[in-house]
Amino acid sequence: MMQINSSSLHRQAKDLLAEYGASPKKLVLLHTAVSLGATLLVTTIGFLMSLQIAQAEGLSGMATRSILSTIQSVLELAVIILLPFWEIGILRAALGWRNGENARISRLTAGFQRFGSVFGLRFWSGALYIAIGFALFYFSLFAFLMTPWAKPLMAQFEPLLETATPEQMLTPELMDQMMGHMTPMFILFGLLLAAVCIPLFYRMRFADFFVMEGDGGVTAIVKSFRLTRGNCLQIFKLDLHFWWFYLLQGLSVAICYADGLLTALGVSLPFGPDGNFFLFYILGILLQGLLFWQYQGEKLTSYCLAFDAFHTPIPAESPSEM
Repeated sequence: MMQINSSSLHRQAKDLLAEYGASPKKLVLLHTAVSLGATLLVTTIGFLMSLQIAQAEGLSGMATRSILSTIQSVLELAVIILLPFWEIGILRAALGWRNGENARISRLTAGFQRFGSVFGLRFWSGALYIAIGFALFYFSLFAFLMTPWAKPLMAQFEPLLETATPEQMLTPELMDQMMGHMTPMFILFGLLLAAVCIPLFYRMRFADFFVMEGDGGVTAIVKSFRLTRGNCLQIFKLDLHFWWFYLLQGLSVAICYADGLLTALGVSLPFGPDGNFFLFYILGILLQGLLFWQYQGEKLTSYCLAFDAFHTPIPAESPSEM
C-alpha cells in the first residue's frame, strides 16, 4: 500500500501552479463560467418558457404549449448530456500542470475529443451502480419481509389484495401508509447501498484520469480498480484534507435552493417565489464560481499528484515469458 502525505501533495500542487502565474486560475475561471453559465442560462430560458406555457391556455394554445415544452425539454437534456464532457476537460488541464505543461484552452474540450471513451466510462459505471442498486433493493425488500417489522404492512394490505382493485390500492393515503410501514426496509437499503457503493466509488476514483490519458472507458475502470487496490484509505484521507472545499461546495448548492427551505420553515421572503428562487440560485452559483476559481486548480492537481504516486507501470513481458 502506497503512503501519501496529503498536506505535502497540496503544497507541491500550489508550488507547481505558482510557476504558471495566473494562467491556471484563468483557465479554471473560464471552465467554471461556461459550466455554471450554461446551467443558469437554461434555467432562465426554462423559467421564461414556463411563463409562456402558462399563458397559452385552451385549445388555441395547445400547439404553442407543445412546441415550448419540447424546446424546454431539449435544452435541459442537452445540458445534462453535454456538461459531463465539458466538465472533465479541467481534469485534462490539471494532468498537464502536474507534468509541467502550460495547459491551453483546447485542453478544456478533451472530453469531446475523447467522446467515445468518456461516454463508455459514464455508461458502464452508471450501469454498474444501477445494477447494484436494484440488487440491493430487492435483497432489502426480501430481508424486510422475513422480519417481524413487516407484520404491520402485511396485516394492512393482505385483505386489500383480495377485494381492492389496483387503482384503489394506489391511492395517496394507502401509499403513504405503505411507505411508513416500510421505513425499516429503506433504512436497511440505505445502509447496504452506502456499504457497497462508497468503496466502489473509491475503487473507480481514477477512471477519469485514465480516460484523459488515452484509455477506453472499460479499460479505465479496470485500471482504476488495480490502482486503488489497498489505497482507498489514502484517497479518503486526501478527501479529508480538502473537507473545507467539499463543505463550501455543498453550501453553495444548498444556497441555490435555500428559498424553498426558508419557505418551509415559515420565513417570509420579499421578492415573491420566482424572485427569491433566482436570488438564491445566482448567489449560490457565484459562491461556487468563486470557490472553484480560487481552489479548483490546487485540488485537482493534488489528486493528479496522488494518481502519479499510486501509479506503478506494469513491466513489459520478456520474450521468454511470451
